[in-house]
Amino acid sequence: MKIVVVGSSHVRRLGTFIYNRPALHNFNLMNCEVKCLGIGGGKVSNSDHVQTILSFIEKNRPEHVIVHIGGNDLDILGASEDTTEELGLRLILLSQTLITRFEIKSVTICQLLPRESTRVIASNVYNDLVIKTNRFLKAQIKDQPHCRYWKITGVKHSDRNNYVDGVHFNYDVGMPKYFRNMRGRNSIITQTVVTILKSTGVIQGRDVNSPDPTLIPTHQGVNSVCPPRQDTTTCNTIEMTTPSQSHSTNIIDKQSSESSHPSCSNVTSEAVNSGSCQLKDLESTGGEPSSTGHSKHRYMFKRVRRPGFITPTGFGCGPKTES
Repeated sequence: MKIVVVGSSHVRRLGTFIYNRPALHNFNLMNCEVKCLGIGGGKVSNSDHVQTILSFIEKNRPEHVIVHIGGNDLDILGASEDTTEELGLRLILLSQTLITRFEIKSVTICQLLPRESTRVIASNVYNDLVIKTNRFLKAQIKDQPHCRYWKITGVKHSDRNNYVDGVHFNYDVGMPKYFRNMRGRNSIITQTVVTILKSTGVIQGRDVNSPDPTLIPTHQGVNSVCPPRQDTTTCNTIEMTTPSQSHSTNIIDKQSSESSHPSCSNVTSEAVNSGSCQLKDLESTGGEPSSTGHSKHRYMFKRVRRPGFITPTGFGCGPKTES
């Protein structure tokens, strides 16, 4: 089974988190391949970003897709309740496109998250728009086949969970909780796997709180294409910069006629075959993972010891000690 997680910087940082913890590679799933695509500053209203997602899905052909993007679409001048509905419809249109064009079996759209700090509009205005968008999404997705809405739990206390920027999760507390929403006992992937097993008759009458049949350590190769990035203006795998696109009324129609180069997206050169590419090394700052070297298409990263980060024991495999 193939699963792809796509989105903005939250997914990019999730890829970094997994990349630096071998016990979590492939989300610690047996017979399952999981890949992440994170676009720094990603927007559903940016046709380049949408095309990057579609190209990545087309290349990898997953059966299930998790989408977490949209927050940056609300932090704009003139954002209003109309903006929330437009964003919600764009996300639903994206999910429908994935299902019909690539025959995806299920698409999970994650709720948008509040922010302590914003760039354009006041944070209280932004957070109010987030609530309205989530409410709209939850109501509309109920009527969409093979599509579901996911509420991210356990991350309310921003002072403990957030990084210093007030937007992203820190790697010590917040990111393990975010990971557990993707891959815990009662999580997106676990529920997806159990649903598949039930539908195929492999298991019967088992609910998602029963022992997880997928908690088997595999320690396979790294499948994240989202190495660490320290800021919002450069990408440290491949940098491709294009002019910002205006809001499109139909994201699918416009992508065929506009440039398909991703704007500052962390993707491998295989995912997008055009654009101006430049490799960059970034120094470690603020407790973030640091790069120590690179080959043609991937970076190797230094293991960083941090107190309190998630341990393999919580995901079904025995404790692993580091020398």
